[in-house]
Amino acid sequence: MTEEYANTAQGKATEHIGLYQIQPYLDPLLRSGWWNSMETTSVRHPLAGLKIVDFTRIVAGPSISRSLAELGASVMRVTGPHIADFSGLHPDLKWGKWNCHLDLWKTEGKIKLRDPLWEADVVVNGYRPFVLDKHGAAYEDVFQIGKEQGRGFIYVRENCYGWAGPRSRRSGWQLISDACSGVSMGFGRAMGNEEAVTPVLPNPDYCTGVAGCCAVLQAHVLQAKYGGSYLIDAA
Repeated sequence: MTEEYANTAQGKATEHIGLYQIQPYLDPLLRSGWWNSMETTSVRHPLAGLKIVDFTRIVAGPSISRSLAELGASVMRVTGPHIADFSGLHPDLKWGKWNCHLDLWKTEGKIKLRDPLWEADVVVNGYRPFVLDKHGAAYEDVFQIGKEQGRGFIYVRENCYGWAGPRSRRSGWQLISDACSGVSMGFGRAMGNEEAVTPVLPNPDYCTGVAGCCAVLQAHVLQAKYGGSYLIDAA
């Protein structure tokens, strides 16, 4: 991050935030404990039995759920019939996942969505900030489903700029964040240029995937000890 960006309103709003934030929503009625293990739960697949509903596209969000799938979690990716997909990324970011199509603009789709959410332990949301709120998949909606069952949820929401500051509600991509934060300028100078050069590969997106996965693991440890639900902010 450059000094110029650090002095912006967005830079100042997020300067105290690390790789992720975990916000606990504790409730004595939400029991503590782990998810139900399976016969396949092992050292190689410690998350076997953990069920995840995955609302993600492109790279950053899918890399969170893929990392969890690599550890044995069962991931159901939810997409829609009218949403453009990037099939070129499937070999890297979609393996280890199931896939379903729901039209959340229709009442039928919203009703069907409750089935995977009812069984899930974790929700990963990589869509534009607050876009899923209108479809009944905001973290408040998911936590309410947990309350109806007497158990907590873990909800990950990932965006471009972070969840504080004047840009927190904007959509964005890795290329934009690199340019805004000074990564592109630093990359250009490392190449001997005095102008910004955007990195070719989406390294920050994959780093977000690792950070998001670590956050889910940490939140599960907290949930096993204290119970409740946990909201994870990643960017």
